[in-house]
Amino acid sequence: HVVGSSSFGVATSGSDVDLVLDVGLSAPEDVRTALSRVGDLLNTEGDFKAMAILKARVPIILFCHQPSMISGDISVSNTVSLLHKRLFQSILSFDERVGKML
Repeated sequence: HVVGSSSFGVATSGSDVDLVLDVGLSAPEDVRTALSRVGDLLNTEGDFKAMAILKARVPIILFCHQPSMISGDISVSNTVSLLHKRLFQSILSFDERVGKML
């Protein structure tokens, strides 16, 4: 899932891409293992640089696609981000002026 500013249309040219892999994991160690594997896969792909931040409250992979310089982060089973996405999409559907304030 794409979440964050890109998902509700308020991203700028300098915004990163926020992704959530919803794979049904909930145990913290399972989430960290999955993210570590994703980071390893990205690093073996020559066009990506990735760094795992596994000790954070919400563990993530920071990545950059070198040819395009698109950067972002990936989390696993981060349901709070999915709820935020739905909340902001609902708010923006009522009044588009909110997007200009974000």
